Amino acid sequence: MDRIPTSQCIMLVSLLALISCYDQNPSDDRKKPAGQQGTAEAAPADYEMLLGRLLQIETTLRETPARAGLVPELLNASFDSVSGTFFAAGKGLVNPSFPAEAQHASGITAAQADARRWTLYMKSWHVGDKTLFGSPIHGDIMYSKTLLERQAGDTVFVLIQVPVGSIVVK
Repeated sequence: MDRIPTSQCIMLVSLLALISCYDQNPSDDRKKPAGQQGTAEAAPADYEMLLGRLLQIETTLRETPARAGLVPELLNASFDSVSGTFFAAGKGLVNPSFPAEAQHASGITAAQADARRWTLYMKSWHVGDKTLFGSPIHGDIMYSKTLLERQAGDTVFVLIQVPVGSIVVK
């Protein structure tokens, strides 16, 4: 089985998100991602666009953790000041050694863990910590809600929402 490179999966998800969110009426505030409009309400198509945008920023930050401008860009895209929540994207690979019925679930679990790890960094950065991505970070997520999950090949992508107060960085 041929594998699709992760960078192509991310570009595909981003392109699909942009296409699915094309809006003929840009003045309609309901069509904007929650992280961009300052409201807690968002339509499912908005989640696709937000997932693509967050994945793009997170991927660049993974590759160049010292790039200073990416942290504020990620915080701006992911934080909803009205609801006091962070949105985070995560990606995980399905485990091919699991039974077929459990493979997708293994990818979701891995993607959710990745997204929760991002929220630990985001909360840390939100309060002014200068921790570089990839540096050890520890904490607990008391509550999170999965808003969207997608699979492309053997990679699962999720978008989660986590209230700031539910993130405890240790």
